[in-house]
Amino acid sequence: MKLMESTNLFYPDAKSAEYAAKRRKKLREYPDCFEDLEAKRLALMILPQNPDRVLWLMSELNDDPDTLGYRLDCLEDFLRQPKLSDTFRSIIRRISDNNKQLDFGSEKPNSFTEIRMRMDNLQIFMDCIAEINAFGERCGHSIKSAAMNNLLSFFKELPAQEKYVEMANNLSELQQIFSKTIRSVKIGINFTHDMTPDTCGILEVSSDRIYPKGNVLDRMIFKTYRNSEQFSGEEHLNTATRNQSPDMDTALFKELDSYTKEFSRRIAAALRNYRDIFFSDINELEHQLDFYDGAVNLIQYVRARGLEMCRPVLAPKEERRLMLKNTFDLCFFRQISSADYKSRGERLCVTNNIYMDDTARFYMITGANNGGKTTFARGVGICQLLAQTGLYVPGTAAEISPADYIFTHFPKEEEVGINSSRFTTEIKQLKEICDLITPYSMMIMNESIQSTTPDECLEIAGRHLEILAAAGVRGMYVTHLVGLYVKSQELNEKGYSSKIGSLVSTADKASGKRLYKLSQRPPLKESLAYTVYDNFGAKLEDVIKRLEVVV
Repeated sequence: MKLMESTNLFYPDAKSAEYAAKRRKKLREYPDCFEDLEAKRLALMILPQNPDRVLWLMSELNDDPDTLGYRLDCLEDFLRQPKLSDTFRSIIRRISDNNKQLDFGSEKPNSFTEIRMRMDNLQIFMDCIAEINAFGERCGHSIKSAAMNNLLSFFKELPAQEKYVEMANNLSELQQIFSKTIRSVKIGINFTHDMTPDTCGILEVSSDRIYPKGNVLDRMIFKTYRNSEQFSGEEHLNTATRNQSPDMDTALFKELDSYTKEFSRRIAAALRNYRDIFFSDINELEHQLDFYDGAVNLIQYVRARGLEMCRPVLAPKEERRLMLKNTFDLCFFRQISSADYKSRGERLCVTNNIYMDDTARFYMITGANNGGKTTFARGVGICQLLAQTGLYVPGTAAEISPADYIFTHFPKEEEVGINSSRFTTEIKQLKEICDLITPYSMMIMNESIQSTTPDECLEIAGRHLEILAAAGVRGMYVTHLVGLYVKSQELNEKGYSSKIGSLVSTADKASGKRLYKLSQRPPLKESLAYTVYDNFGAKLEDVIKRLEVVV
């Protein structure tokens, strides 16, 4: 059985892998949410050398609890057992590097050097398997996940498999034949009348070594060392064979065909068995190990900066629930932590709580400009995305029901076409989303429906909010339309599947300092935009003073 047929660190079985593939294909037709959630930056944080691999896994937005639990269990093994990265993963990399040195295009070697190289590669592979099994003996008791236990079981059972046994036997016999069959070759050289070498040929092949004689000619050709004899030109010939004249080794190998055909037969058989055990699968395993190692590194980095990431409890899909304690936007955290090397915890990144359940499943978020509203909303979406990738989420506790999709609407000026206004573009996008949402969807809107007159914006936003409440989706609407709160309370009286709550980002009224804390309460009457103007806007006295100077 091949490696990936036996165990896969992403999927518990073939059926779950097939389900994920179908889901990935289906979701390609949905509006892209990954740009708004900055999924590419997130993937780079997890696996800088191969972010597309993470994005590929994220793109299925897996909602199968068995698959997600399977991945989370595997991740926790890596968190608990550092040697999975330090030891096990390094052995797998050696096997992968060893594979790359083997040329499977031609199974029949044509030189002694090639045979020796392939024998070394096969021996390295077998040594690595022995090291993995020794690791399993030492540390297997601390491995809890089905994924890693299955993987260790595969390697433990591998030496008993028929193809592995055949490969080991072929290699052992080959090593014996290679060391004993030919120990020396006598070559006759013909010279011309002026002593120029003309032709040569093999005179004798022996299983015994040739020993030096005592005359002058022999001393020119041989040199004697303590307890051993070595051909004086051996080092030079090896160098020539490998770097200068590879045809020499090949020609001699061909001349000795009656002897070397047994080498070729056995090495070919050993390579066939090796390839049948696993060849391409090891690359996939290495990618999967890299993924978990990157996830662990991210968690450890967050914890080192005084914040927390936790394993999400996967609530039933039907409950459409989300609970996050002390959560934060992971992308914002990475940005701010790179700029501030000293701050830790809440001083580095303010955390917040949110609860989505039957009490309030959808929130309008209002409050101070530059008060962290968009960052918070994006952070919640990232938590949903990470949980449905099978990873830890930012926060001290989390309960999350899988969503069938995360719909986002973060309007951008550059998306407006030549023949349509921003408002028209927004309405078409929202219509497309509404045609796809279900009660199990998540919807995150950021300052949507704000590009026409205030009264019309309020009226149309109210209609859209009613659609979302009736559909029963979870989500948030970041907006400055504080008048929408009255409409939301009217909708709650209608008994729709999703009740609408209100979160407010506040600031210190005296100083205008943003607190970045969101609280459940009715919206403020103002968004404290004047404090932004006071800090960054033009001032009358400055303009007058400048003009007076000019005049």
